[in-house]
Amino acid sequence: MVSDDAEKREKLGKQYNLTTYTYDQFPQALAEGRCDAFYIATPNNLHRKFAVPALEQGYHVLIEKPMEVTVEDCEAIIAAQKKSGAKSMIALRLHHEPGTVNIIERVRNGDFGDPRIFTSVFTQDLKPENHRAKQGNFVFDISL
Repeated sequence: MVSDDAEKREKLGKQYNLTTYTYDQFPQALAEGRCDAFYIATPNNLHRKFAVPALEQGYHVLIEKPMEVTVEDCEAIIAAQKKSGAKSMIALRLHHEPGTVNIIERVRNGDFGDPRIFTSVFTQDLKPENHRAKQGNFVFDISL
C-alpha cells in the first residue's frame, strides 16, 4: 500500500498485514515485488508519474478516471502498457461506494416500485484549493 498518510498506512498495514510505502518510496515498492498490481488514485495530473513505471516493470495497473489530464500523458501510459504487455484499465470507484451499492440493491428489491426510467447527474462541490481544481502548472477557474 502506498500513501503519504502515516495513520492510514499504519492502520491498513496492520489490518491486512501489508508492507506500506510513502509516495517517495514508490520505486522501492516496485523493486521489492510485493505487489501484484497497483490502483492509481492520485490527483489526475499525477497518474502518469506512477502508472508508467509500474507498467514498464510489468505490473498490472488500475487507474482512477480520468486516465490523465493530457493526451500526451495518456499516450505515454498506453505506450508503457503496450511495451510491457501488462494489463491496464480505467476505474470508476463509485460503482463500489456503499451508497451506490445500497441504492442499486433497493431498486432491485422493488423498494421504489417498478422502475421504468432512470436518469442521474453526478456533481460535487469543488473549492478552488481542492487538488481536483489544480492540474499541473495551471489552475481551473471555476468561479462564475
